[in-house]
Amino acid sequence: MSNQDIKWDSITRFLRTEALHLDNRAWDDGVALYEKETEYWVPAWDDDGELTQDPNKAT
Repeated sequence: MSNQDIKWDSITRFLRTEALHLDNRAWDDGVALYEKETEYWVPAWDDDGELTQDPNKAT
């Protein structure tokens, strides 16, 4: 297995684990996958279906 294959396998495993936590609404487990300093941004849409430019104003 090449180094690139190992990286790809690691990335896909991480994404599958994250998706499983999100699907199960295990929010704390999903957040725990990230480093404490990580900025995690979730896209938000306004009532008109447009992607917001400033997520802080959208909440």
